[in-house]
Amino acid sequence: MLIDNLVGESPEMAEVRRLVSIFAAADTPVLICGESGVGKGSIAASLHAQSTRANGRFITVDCDDSLNESDLFGQDANGKERCEGLIAAADGGTIFLNDIDKLSDAMQSKLLRVIETGTYRPLMAWMAPASVNSLWQSEGRRSASQGEDHEQETTSRGYRHRRPRHCQECFSGARH
Repeated sequence: MLIDNLVGESPEMAEVRRLVSIFAAADTPVLICGESGVGKGSIAASLHAQSTRANGRFITVDCDDSLNESDLFGQDANGKERCEGLIAAADGGTIFLNDIDKLSDAMQSKLLRVIETGTYRPLMAWMAPASVNSLWQSEGRRSASQGEDHEQETTSRGYRHRRPRHCQECFSGARH
């Protein structure tokens, strides 16, 4: 797997590479901020490639209107018939939630729980027998990105403006 897919030799890119290596060693959620086109996905891929999870999957999820809950969280209709979603598919690897700020408040709230605690409830889990644990555990690293103008849009479009307490902001995108 390509470890450093970041392009550029400027002092700013050297700093980005340094930060990637620091945060790759920390198995913690990371929020990557920057305007469209600065390489947030490349940074997330480099974080994954340099981490202890590099042998696991790297799954990018574009957070747009077409994303539905069952794609992310999976389903558990009766405690026996599980249909795992993208979060489960990233177990042991990394899930990168691209443009997380474009999701609805309701979806952001559900993802916040996954980012902060690693637990989530699949769709239809309420139908499972009481003896079945309806909370699933995610063992994948969670990283996300948001646009640079997120704080302005928070007010104008009603986005949630709560960053997960465990989320470390290490990059503010700039073209170099």
